[in-house]
Amino acid sequence: MPTTNFSTLVDPVASVVDGCPTPIVVNALREAAIEACSRGLIWPANLVTVTLTAGVGGYIFSTPVAESVVAQLQSARVNGVMLDIYTDRQAIEFDPAWLSTVQGEPRAIWQMSPTVYNVTPVPDAVTTYDLKMRVYLKPITTASAMDTDILNDNQDLIVHGALHRLLLQPKRPWADANMAGYHGKQFSYKLHVARSRTTLGYDNGNLLVTQRPFA
Repeated sequence: MPTTNFSTLVDPVASVVDGCPTPIVVNALREAAIEACSRGLIWPANLVTVTLTAGVGGYIFSTPVAESVVAQLQSARVNGVMLDIYTDRQAIEFDPAWLSTVQGEPRAIWQMSPTVYNVTPVPDAVTTYDLKMRVYLKPITTASAMDTDILNDNQDLIVHGALHRLLLQPKRPWADANMAGYHGKQFSYKLHVARSRTTLGYDNGNLLVTQRPFA
């Protein structure tokens, strides 16, 4: 899928923070985009099929978009059966022996990090287990770009987030606490709208998740 550089949004930010170097503006835009994706879940990705490996409980996400990782799991099914999505604490409470020799049909999944997820019980060799997931993505901390459609649809949100960060920077000639407050409120409002839109099901996208055993 096509991507667009964060640098394309420099002008509307630089016009407010006069004198701010372009690399600092780009960094603020990237940080705002990461927060928008993490909290607003604005970058959805469609489910795909992953064939699980017998005896392996941990796997690594692989995304089709360079410089992106998984922000959050939305849903998962194994052979058509919906899995419970656990937090780390729930996984330990409900199945403390998930990496033991106990194997079977996976019933739950949880995300360990933006790159790693686990299933429990560990798949057995009795049958083939096909896992389908739907997730939300976010840029990595060194990303230079993100999905074009998502960036375009959320341009105002990301610009407000970047301006809030920059205007709060102490001892900078462009610092302005009052303006920072304004842009912070706009960012929060638009983030709430974006999250509500996601909750209502307005999300489209594509994701290729390939399975690799987690050593």
